[in-house]
Amino acid sequence: MSDHERPDHERGPAPVVDTAPSGGSSSSGGNSRLSLRIQMELDAIALDVSVESASGCIGFTGPSGSGKSTLIRILAGLETAATGEVVVDGSVWLDSEAVEYRPTHLRRLGWVPQDALVFPHLSVRENLAFSPLVDEGSVEEVATALGLASLLDRRSRTLSGGEAQRVAIGRALLATPDVLLLDEPFTALDDDLAARVMDYLLHGSQRTGRLMVVASHDRSALNRLDADTWSIVDGKSRHLGES
Repeated sequence: MSDHERPDHERGPAPVVDTAPSGGSSSSGGNSRLSLRIQMELDAIALDVSVESASGCIGFTGPSGSGKSTLIRILAGLETAATGEVVVDGSVWLDSEAVEYRPTHLRRLGWVPQDALVFPHLSVRENLAFSPLVDEGSVEEVATALGLASLLDRRSRTLSGGEAQRVAIGRALLATPDVLLLDEPFTALDDDLAARVMDYLLHGSQRTGRLMVVASHDRSALNRLDADTWSIVDGKSRHLGES
């Protein structure tokens, strides 16, 4: 599919995964999965955040407008005005002082933004199988796990908000990223379905070693994901600890 055939919000890096090997410059962060020291001027606040975590699931929580989504976008490589340092699993993604920057397409990540971005002209099955490396068996497995099996042949433009959200999560997972970035991924789901999706994400990350970073205003969701949680308020970070 050419770029002009894609919906505007889907052009470029959403979701972004490539097949480049991990590597790059090393950090001295020991066993840390994520080391993040970021400064960035936003419209209403100045972002000044320091996060260091060895957890396989890291959570950002706080009120709307506090900078949570901006941090997810920085990790996705979509906020080029950010300065500081981002090191993920020992690989430098950003180091302003050393003038190092790993572009989005080399970060091997899956990104699910707040607005569930799906290709409306494609079926649920085609959305899930968007990556050329995805096999049909994997699509069926993920669809079943996320409660989408009965919707596979439906056009995505007819989906509810919660259904589209699960399709976006499934498509990101099927691209087999090393890092999964989720921005308010459970807001359109009822409690039982949200719990089902959270358990599937947690077990998948534990099984594969995939790093998961989740922004959510719902602390209970981060607790269920066993996240090492950081409060982001007025652009500042505070460690709340692991669940």
